[in-house]
Amino acid sequence: SSEGILVVWQLDTLTPRFRIDEVNGYVLSPGGKTLAILRGNSIADKDLAWCDSHTGEGLGTIPVQGMVSGLAFHPRGDRLALSH
Repeated sequence: SSEGILVVWQLDTLTPRFRIDEVNGYVLSPGGKTLAILRGNSIADKDLAWCDSHTGEGLGTIPVQGMVSGLAFHPRGDRLALSH
């Protein structure tokens, strides 16, 4: 399995802010406010979640089918592309 753990750290105190398990990929939005995370099994049962990159608060989730090879935000941060 290729799932990993994503930990976001507070650098001035060297303490973890939040942790997300079963991560297959992630991308930070332009401006750094939103984190998009591909989670779940690398072949099936995946979802795309997005959260506030400062607090880890979930902002939404959608199911994803098939293999995903990449994630990218549009430069304005208002769109997210997934490549299969």
